[in-house]
Amino acid sequence: MIETAIVIAIVAAAAVFAGVNLFSKIRSINSAPKSGGCGGCGGCGGKCPGRDEKREKAEGQKGGSMRLVATSAACAMALLLGVPAAQAADTVEGYAAGEVSFEAHFAMEGFRDGRRSMGIGQEGLIGVGIHKYLSGAVGFSFGANGYLADVESAFNLSLTSTVLDTEHFDLDLMLAFDGTIAPGLELNFDIASFGVYVRAELPIAGIHRIPAGHDDDPYEATVGLGLTPGVYWTITEGHQLLLEASMEFFWSDAEDASGRLDIWSLALGYNVMLLDNLELVTEVKTYQPTDEDVEFGIGVGIIASLP
Repeated sequence: MIETAIVIAIVAAAAVFAGVNLFSKIRSINSAPKSGGCGGCGGCGGKCPGRDEKREKAEGQKGGSMRLVATSAACAMALLLGVPAAQAADTVEGYAAGEVSFEAHFAMEGFRDGRRSMGIGQEGLIGVGIHKYLSGAVGFSFGANGYLADVESAFNLSLTSTVLDTEHFDLDLMLAFDGTIAPGLELNFDIASFGVYVRAELPIAGIHRIPAGHDDDPYEATVGLGLTPGVYWTITEGHQLLLEASMEFFWSDAEDASGRLDIWSLALGYNVMLLDNLELVTEVKTYQPTDEDVEFGIGVGIIASLP
């Protein structure tokens, strides 16, 4: 237990230091007055106040040298922080044309048996508004166990297209590449300060499995289905509470012909706009992988927009 507490204290201190360091850098960029907005709109839910105004402003004339400096700073911070394997409860939002957004997430989960079952993950992400209706992101993530061993890393790319954006209803299409190919979509409906959303993803990948009688071909295709329904409540301007569930089903050619529930989770998130272009996202969750015990996890992240 003492060793577990030490590990938690070290990674928590590192996350706080990274967040404070980034906060100080972004705060200097906020010294000039800006119109209201929601950072990268990556975590404030359905309709972001001032999102249309931000898009119109982003499509106007920009200072080239300032954008170069801001983009370089975002890339440098992404490499330095390199940050979770699990992002906080949130809805999908694209970026305004020409906008650059940096996200850093940190997660810890599996506390039931101390360090033996613990997992630690980080993810860094840079998103760019390519067009009014299209944005892309590139990221790097890694994870380790509670002993900071068995490190695994991944490089990922994603595209998001907002095909429908109305006052109360949004439709986003997504395509992710992270060792799998995962097309998906999200429907978002909101009225006043309340909203509901549902996200569906279809990961397609090859897996290494050697079923009996098939030793000559140890690889097979697998198709999954991820469903994430959620609700959110904007308590007051810049403060939002989210509750979402998540389920992942998988099928393969040789096994599980009827499909199986691979994992489920239930997460509670609380997101706060610290500045006009800096958002803090937090999450606590409970989840259960296949044939394993129920576990718990926590996550924290920052989303910084550099218009």
